Amino acid sequence: ELVRQSGGFSFDLPDELQQPLREGAPHSVNTADGGPLPVWLRLVAANGRFVAERVPQQGLPLELLIVINGQRSALVIQWQKASRH
Repeated sequence: ELVRQSGGFSFDLPDELQQPLREGAPHSVNTADGGPLPVWLRLVAANGRFVAERVPQQGLPLELLIVINGQRSALVIQWQKASRH
């Protein structure tokens, strides 16, 4: 996960979801209730990465449904406090 000063972040999907996306598999991504992704979130299918920019304060948590080659996967995006090492 990469967190930016602008209130954005990005993260990669697991390899088993990235690979078919990189190969051009048919896919869709919606909110869990079937709605479109919020304007501040996008999936870059070419590399299997979600990118979020200017996330509104009440934008998370967000539940998504990803369908790739007819296989459904659920995803929850939420804030996580950074751990100190």
